[in-house]
Amino acid sequence: MSLRARLRAWSRRGSRSPLSPDRLAAVDRFGETPAVAHLLPTWLPRARRLSPVALLSEARPFLIDAEQAAEADFAALGSLLARALARLRDADAGQVAVDDRARAWLAATGRRAALADFVVERAFVGDNVATRIHDGRILADYGPLLPAEAPEALLELHPEQSPLELRIRRCRRVGEQAEIELIAVVRVVDFASTPPRFTLTRAGEPVAFTTQGDPAATRFSARRFQSHDAGSLKLSLDLGQQADLEVRVELDGVVRTARLAHQRVLARLPKPAGPRAATGVRVEGRELVIDGADVVLPLWHEPFGLPARPRPAGPLPLGRDVPVAEELAGTLPATLSTTEQLIELVAEKGLLKVRLLPPLTEDERGRYRQQQLQRLEPPIAADHVLFSAYAGRGITDSPAAIFAELRRRRPDLRLSWAITDHSVPVPEGAEPLIAHSRAWHEAWASARLVVTNVEVQRNFVPRPGQTLLQTFHGYPSKSMGKVLWESKNFSPRKIEYQLDHTSRTWDLLLTPHPSMDRHYREQYDVRGTILNQGYPRNDALVVDTEPRRAEARRRLGIGEQQIAVLNAPTWRDDAATDFRSAALADHLDTARLIEELGEGFVVLQRGHRFNAAGVDRPGVIDVTEYPEINDLILAADVAVLDYSSLRFDVAITGKPMLFLVPDLADYADGARGFLYPFEESAPGPLLNTTAEVIAELRDLPGLRERSAPLIAAFNERFNAFHDGGAAARVVDAIDEVLAQG
Repeated sequence: MSLRARLRAWSRRGSRSPLSPDRLAAVDRFGETPAVAHLLPTWLPRARRLSPVALLSEARPFLIDAEQAAEADFAALGSLLARALARLRDADAGQVAVDDRARAWLAATGRRAALADFVVERAFVGDNVATRIHDGRILADYGPLLPAEAPEALLELHPEQSPLELRIRRCRRVGEQAEIELIAVVRVVDFASTPPRFTLTRAGEPVAFTTQGDPAATRFSARRFQSHDAGSLKLSLDLGQQADLEVRVELDGVVRTARLAHQRVLARLPKPAGPRAATGVRVEGRELVIDGADVVLPLWHEPFGLPARPRPAGPLPLGRDVPVAEELAGTLPATLSTTEQLIELVAEKGLLKVRLLPPLTEDERGRYRQQQLQRLEPPIAADHVLFSAYAGRGITDSPAAIFAELRRRRPDLRLSWAITDHSVPVPEGAEPLIAHSRAWHEAWASARLVVTNVEVQRNFVPRPGQTLLQTFHGYPSKSMGKVLWESKNFSPRKIEYQLDHTSRTWDLLLTPHPSMDRHYREQYDVRGTILNQGYPRNDALVVDTEPRRAEARRRLGIGEQQIAVLNAPTWRDDAATDFRSAALADHLDTARLIEELGEGFVVLQRGHRFNAAGVDRPGVIDVTEYPEINDLILAADVAVLDYSSLRFDVAITGKPMLFLVPDLADYADGARGFLYPFEESAPGPLLNTTAEVIAELRDLPGLRERSAPLIAAFNERFNAFHDGGAAARVVDAIDEVLAQG
C-alpha cells in the first residue's frame, strides 16, 4: 500500500497510533513529504500526553507541512510546542534534532511565514548547518533563516550531537608497531576557523603524533560548511601493549573525547592473503593491471560499437574476488590518476574493490570543497556559451543541435560542454568541463549564455549579464509545473520555491509550436521570451536520415530484413523510489513477443533516463544507455509506447506506433496526468495486452496503412515546425542575444 493510501486509511480509522516520522516516511525534502496537515486535529489530543522529546519528534511532519494547516490547528500546535520547549530539560535536548527544535520554536512563537521559509530552504541540505562556538557551546548558525532573538539554548548541538569521531584510514604492521593514519573529527565544528588541539594518551601516557592536513578527513566528515583537514593524525602504537588509545580534542572551550579500542586496531591490521592476491595496482596505457592476481581490466570501452571512450564513473568489476596482499592493504585506500579518470582502490573485508571517479583535484572533491566553489564569481565572459544536456550525461537533444549550428556560424565563440566525466565525449571544437570541477563552476557563474534541457542545479542563480536558454527535452503533454506540484500537495510557499529554481532562471525557452506556449505561461508563470518554432533536436529526424538509420542498425546488430520494435515506456512517478529512480514499466512481455514473432523481429528496449539499464536477452537489445535517441527512432520500424513524449518525435518519421496503456485511467487521474487528453495525441491503437501488440505487429503493412492518415493529421497539428530548420531559427535568436553584449 502506498504511503498516501496508508495515510487515508489511518485518517478513516481514526487511529490513535503514533504518527512517527518512520510511519509517515517524513523527510525534509518537501517533494517526498505527503500533505499531513489535515491529520493534525486527530493527532493533537494524543500529543498532549507525550513527553517533550517524543512530541518534538512526532511533530516534524506537521511542521514541514504547517503552511497548509488550518489557522486554529496551527495555533494549537504552536501552543503545545511552546509548552514542550519550556519543559525540555537540557539533559534531554540532545535527543531532539536542532532543526526540529528550530522549527518548533518558529511555530511556538507564531512565525508561520518564517517557518515556511525555513522548511523550503532546509529541504535539500539534510542536517548540514553552519556553526559557531560561544561560551563553550556549539551553536547552529542558520543566518537569516532564524530571527536574532532565537534563544541560544535552542541552537545548541549537545555532546551526543557533536561527538568526536574516530576512523582508522590506513593501518599497517611494522615490526611490533602499528602505524596508523587516524581521522579524528567533530563533524559540526569547522576546524579551519577553530583549530583543534589534540591530546593522545594510552594508559595515562602521552602518545606522539603528527598532523597531516589531509583533505580525506574532510571528505570523510561529508559536511558542507566544515573543513576537517586538520583532523588527520599519524601515529604508532606498540602492539604488545593492550591499552586503548584515548583521544581528546579542545576547540575554543569545547572538549570532546573518544576511545580507539586496542581490539579495533588489531582487527584493522592487514592479514596474510594467500595465493593470487593483489600485491600492487598500476596503469598501463588504457588498462589497469593488478599485480599478483593476474587481472587486467580495460579502462576504456566501445559501447554499441561507438568510438572508444573511457568507462563511466562507478564500480569497476574485477571478474572475481581478488584478495589484497598484506603489503598492499596497508597502503589502502589509495587513488591512481590518469588524464581521464581517478581510480579509487579500497580493501573491503580483505578483498580489493576498484571504483572509477571523475578526475577532480583534491580541492574539488567532497561537499565542503563544492560549497566553497559555489561562491566563485568570475567576470562574465561575453564570448562563452555553455551547453549541458541531461545534467552532463550526454551530448544530445536540442543543446547538441544548437551547438552544431552555432559552431558552424560563430567559430569565434568559446563553446563548452558540461559533462559528468570523460565517458561523455564532446564534439570537435568544444571544451569539456567535468561536472563539479573548478572550471565547471566558473563556467556556470560566467558564461554569457547557458543552454540546457533540464533543470539546473539548485544553487545556480543567473548573474547580471547571463542568459539561460531552457530547451526542455520532450514535447509538453504531461502535467507539469504548478498543476503537478499542487497534485503533490505542495504549499504555496513550496511552489514559489520551485518557481524560483525553474522558470525564474529562464530568460529564453523553447516550445515546439505556438499552441504550447500557454501551458508554460500558465504552469510556470513564464513572462519572458518563448521561441516557438520547433525543437532543434528533431532536425535530425528530417534531414539526411537514411545513412544515419543504416549506421545505427549496423552498430546495434540489426539484420537488414529484421523488424526493429522500439519499446520505450515512460517514467512512472507513482513507482518512484526517489525523485530520480524507479522500476521500468513492464507491461510488454518482450520474451513472449520474440517467441511468437520469431527471429524476424528484434526489440530495442529503452528505459527512461531515471531507469536503471537492463541486460540484453535473446531478441532484445537493451538500449537504455545508448547515447542518442534519434538513432533509435531512425533504426526502428515501429514503436511500442505509452505516455512518453517520444510519440511526437516518432510521428515526424511517419513510422507506426502502438500504445500499450492498460493503466491509462490510473495514470491520467493519479500517477501524473496530462495537459490535454492523451487520446488526442496518440496516433495509433490504444492496447491493453501483449497479445494485442503481437496481433498488430503480425500485420505491420496494414498497421502502416491504417496509421498513415492519423499520423499525418497529428503532424499537421503538433509538428508543423519540425521541418529541419529549427536549430537555425533558434540560433538566429541567440545571435541577437549575443549581439547585445
